[in-house]
Amino acid sequence: PEFKLSCQWLYNVCFLLCFCPCSIFAVTVSSRVTAGNQETLCALIHGPTEPISLNITLNTEFGKSVILEEDVKEDFYRCLSFQVPTVPRRTVASIHVTIQGENASLGKKTKVLFEPPAFIHVVQTDKPIYKPGQTVQFRIVSLDANFIPVSRVVSYIYLFFSDPNSNRIAQWLDKAIVSGILDLSHPMIPEAVQGTYTITALTDKGEQISHSFDIKEYVLPKFEVNVKLPSVITILDEEATLRICGKYTYGKPVIGSVKAEFCRRAVRYWYVVRSTDNDICKTYHLTVSIPDVKKYQLLNRILFVYLYFDINAMLLHVTFLCLSVFHASVNKGQLSVPLSQMTNLAPFAQVVVYTVMPSGEAVADSLDFPIQLCLNNKVSLKFSSLQELPAEKTTLSLQAHPGSMCSVRAIDQSVLLLQAEQELNVGILIAAAGLGPSRSSDEQLAGNTKATIRTHFPETWIWELFSVGDSGAVDVEKTVPDTITKWAAGAFCVSSVGFGVSPNTGLTVFQPFFVSLTLPYSVIRGEVFTLKATVFNYLSKCIMVKVTLDDSDQYTFRNCDGCHYTICLCAEESRTFSWIVTPTALGKLNLKVSAEALKTDTLCGNEVATVPDVGRVDTVIRTLLVEVSNCQTISQTLQIKISLLMPEMFVAGSARASVSVLGDLMGRAMKNLDKLLEMPYGCGEQNMLLFAPNIFILNYLKSTGQLTQKILDKATHFLESGYQRELTYKHDDGSYSAFGKSDASGNTWLTSFVMKSFGGARPYIYVQPQHIKDARRWLSKHQRPDGCIRSVGKLFHNGMKGGVSDDVSLTAYITAALLELDADATDPVVQNCLSCLKAAVAGQLDNLYTTALLSYTFTLAGDQDMRSKLITTLHQKSNTQGGTRHWERAGASKKVLDSLEVEITSYVLLALLSGPAMPDFGLDYSSGIVRWLTQQQNPYGGFASTQDTVVALQALAKYGAATYSPEGSTTVTVTSLGGLNKEFTVDQSNRLLYQEEKLSEVPGEYTIKAQGQSCVLAQVPPSLHDPYMTSTTCEGATLSRCVCVCGCCRYQGRREETNMVIISIKLLSGYILDKSSLSLGFHGVVCGCLDGNKVFVFLQLKKAETQIYSVTLEEDQPVRNLKPAVVKVYDYYQTSKSLQSF
Repeated sequence: PEFKLSCQWLYNVCFLLCFCPCSIFAVTVSSRVTAGNQETLCALIHGPTEPISLNITLNTEFGKSVILEEDVKEDFYRCLSFQVPTVPRRTVASIHVTIQGENASLGKKTKVLFEPPAFIHVVQTDKPIYKPGQTVQFRIVSLDANFIPVSRVVSYIYLFFSDPNSNRIAQWLDKAIVSGILDLSHPMIPEAVQGTYTITALTDKGEQISHSFDIKEYVLPKFEVNVKLPSVITILDEEATLRICGKYTYGKPVIGSVKAEFCRRAVRYWYVVRSTDNDICKTYHLTVSIPDVKKYQLLNRILFVYLYFDINAMLLHVTFLCLSVFHASVNKGQLSVPLSQMTNLAPFAQVVVYTVMPSGEAVADSLDFPIQLCLNNKVSLKFSSLQELPAEKTTLSLQAHPGSMCSVRAIDQSVLLLQAEQELNVGILIAAAGLGPSRSSDEQLAGNTKATIRTHFPETWIWELFSVGDSGAVDVEKTVPDTITKWAAGAFCVSSVGFGVSPNTGLTVFQPFFVSLTLPYSVIRGEVFTLKATVFNYLSKCIMVKVTLDDSDQYTFRNCDGCHYTICLCAEESRTFSWIVTPTALGKLNLKVSAEALKTDTLCGNEVATVPDVGRVDTVIRTLLVEVSNCQTISQTLQIKISLLMPEMFVAGSARASVSVLGDLMGRAMKNLDKLLEMPYGCGEQNMLLFAPNIFILNYLKSTGQLTQKILDKATHFLESGYQRELTYKHDDGSYSAFGKSDASGNTWLTSFVMKSFGGARPYIYVQPQHIKDARRWLSKHQRPDGCIRSVGKLFHNGMKGGVSDDVSLTAYITAALLELDADATDPVVQNCLSCLKAAVAGQLDNLYTTALLSYTFTLAGDQDMRSKLITTLHQKSNTQGGTRHWERAGASKKVLDSLEVEITSYVLLALLSGPAMPDFGLDYSSGIVRWLTQQQNPYGGFASTQDTVVALQALAKYGAATYSPEGSTTVTVTSLGGLNKEFTVDQSNRLLYQEEKLSEVPGEYTIKAQGQSCVLAQVPPSLHDPYMTSTTCEGATLSRCVCVCGCCRYQGRREETNMVIISIKLLSGYILDKSSLSLGFHGVVCGCLDGNKVFVFLQLKKAETQIYSVTLEEDQPVRNLKPAVVKVYDYYQTSKSLQSF
């Protein structure tokens, strides 16, 4: 007999049908299979007329495997599993069927598509929106198609964090996964660019997963408003019901006024006015061919064809209805087929039924059945009660499959009101319907009668990983935050059986009544302000409320006129209470207000006052900063014998002093990395002060073996923050400037500073290499034919302008930056720069700053002749006194520290330590320089300004590494005439420990004695508040007592223009800044910012030029007996040049 074989495709099932007048053969297999999985193949032989041999093989480009070999003599039907080979990419294989009989044989093959395993990736952040300065926490889970965690993918995961400008601001490589969940976080800087950020992960399979979130300034909403309208309003309706409902996040209704507008939605039309012929109707004839790629009949279905044209063509939408219907009659018989393990086929299963007619024609049909997905890992999460009092304990119960690792999150419902997010549920995993909303309850409050002190108001309450262990359950006790709101909680878990997600649950934090305080940011001692406390009652009955402000030796207060502090407060009512407060102490002032529901027989109207069973007392403590009037802090470094003398006039109670001892040169700066200076960080160069010193300290600690994980974490946090912040000052051409794109162009000096700092940070944080390449390329474009680098952009640091040429100091700085970056003196750009600098040295070089900088540059370049010549010249100009050595600048003030002198001295020290030792200029010579530099440090480890701090810390770190010894100890004893005898011991175990003792006798006489064999730094920085300051009035300056602060600055110095000038304006007590007044674009004002209770205005002045500035203040809280506020003007790089007024 003759065998015939046909193949037909129906959805994802391939049929190999073989038939003859008396025999039927059929093989079915899925046309698309997943590589690495077990798949099923079924073979049918009906009515064989002779013994035959059946052989089925799977052929791929990687080899051949046998699926079935069988000798068949009678009817045969079998379904069997076979292993699909693993393939790295989509691969087309073939199934070969061979039937061999004595009288006839046939062979047929069909194609099968191998798909690489598909993975599901879940990225979850702790909340959908963040404020600048907050920490973004996120987790990643990778699952296979069966929702089983795949750890091997994560071992190759590559994560990066991008800002709205597509700058990569953080990166994680080859992060290890813990129990199926990758848990990471990244702190955002307070100045982070607002917009949409993206977390992107790349796996070893080339898959890319992205998750976005927003960063913006916001205030959390306290309630939500829902509007309900009829879905349809007809022209016959005379009225329509509009329902508006406002509810606080804790479920109570909002009392207030409503304004609603009812408008018809506008329909937009677009039209183009254009001249045409009279007949504007056109007929287009198109021939469209549609290949039947699916190879099965369309059963009364509509097919949509979309045609795409170029921008100048007309778009034509065509809809085809296929009228060709495949239909065949069947007998009226009925067949029941049991289906099992259907959950494995979720979210839908396709049942295919086929038959072979006696004529050999195949008839088939299919039907899809939706199947609800039931994850193998059943997860439940619930709180011990649905409502709690603030600060009470609650139990969080978590259940999942034994051995599961679970991620639990609970966030303030207000965050979700501000920005909704797609909750993690089964629907996200399978694109099916999501879970319903969580339910609330009106159960009674739990808690006790004790007073709660409310100070904790997070937006994310719970973001933790929990293991349920072998029992499959864990109970965790948590303290409820103080926010009165609803907390939305959820959890997902992973284990060996798969992924699971809990239904959403919630905990409402509420109490019968609560108190809220309103007070100014800060006040000055002697001022009087009004403290307001508002009490809310959400009980169903009236209560008698008593509100009290605690007594304190830090302030005095009196009741306001006509005020009562024990009153009836009925259901849904609120009342505000006030006190007149006068602070008497400086510093942080604690204000404690309590509201208590009293048990009394007094009637509230006609109703008996009740007392709630729980939560009868609510106490709130808020901190208020009390400052001294018109004060200036004076810091000084003293050693050996110390006389702490006070001036004749100073603010009583403000004099303070302490002695601190450290066993390491870098210890003080290490402790105060975030506050090296008491200055603003409002521009791109100042931001680098938070960045660069971390590199020097980490390099120092690493080279001396003192680097600990705690210090590394703290320093890398500042590096990451500074890196993010600095990218906001980058121009599109790769350069950087003090105020970013608001400047006309980038600045050559700052660009080189950023370039070398980014390069130095690479061993500790991720720095996108392109940023360094962009900066280097931009700098090279500004090299002149003589090799010097042309100055581009605003150069606020006048010390960079040398005496020979304005470009010499700048070129020396950039050359040093390039050499620090990769130490390649043969680079063509560096070689040309060095030629420029050698020509300058050959001429008359009379600028001390430029000479010191050149000595360091030629040291890095390895030019020992030039180095020796310059250092010898500098030695002749050095100044020695009391065992110290430094370099003085002509014309510098002798009364206060000169920033440029610190820079000059530091560059000389760097030149001495960055190359081979020189005769007569060894470590003994350098020790005198170090002794002078450490005496100039402020109490925080910094110096007077940005650049002197950066250069000096770099030099001190080099000296510390060169002289480090792991041995020796020293005892420091501090004594006084008043009987003080304090002893400090410094050894290798505590050399980085900051030891401090307050000195009670101020004024007083002290002696510091050090005995031992190690390096020790002791510092005594006294401080006081001086009530008298010089006040100078600029002509034309005015000060409005109400809302406007106006003034003028005039530069009368010798230079043609100033360095960067800072105007610091302290806010009046009870007033806030109108931020819009900072962006009015006054001539000469380059930037303005608010930091705490001070306004900083940045500007640059030309010689004899007068600049007018103004800021607007708005009264926020009334304060009486207002004290004057300080306005200070100073040179950012030479702080000795300053003037104050009030």
